[in-house]
Amino acid sequence: MTALGGEAWEGIAEPDWTHILTESSDLEVGELFSPNRDLLMAYMGWYGKLSSSQIQFDTVSWQTHSNFEILYWKRLPLVHHASFSLQPVEGKFQSWPTWFYEWFFAKRWHKDPWDLPGWPLE
Repeated sequence: MTALGGEAWEGIAEPDWTHILTESSDLEVGELFSPNRDLLMAYMGWYGKLSSSQIQFDTVSWQTHSNFEILYWKRLPLVHHASFSLQPVEGKFQSWPTWFYEWFFAKRWHKDPWDLPGWPLE
């Protein structure tokens, strides 16, 4: 998306950038980025139940970044960044409990197109 396209999307989706969380991981290492430190910390706490890996908390490195590219077309003034090693874990949730799903998705960071007026129903 171009900067102009991103600007157009923001005008429609009305994103709340304070609630975005992005993740990058493989089987050995992971990284989380968010301007919301509390959201990032809560996600880290549940990480082992939400994925097939557990964060090795003694390997966590924490940084903050200014003017950070959270998406390839969007920069935010301040972002928290946690990087860590991962270890496989067993016993993750087969599906998220309703209460967790409702908490995690209660504050969406943007509107979905199908929630906007004029979206075709069929």
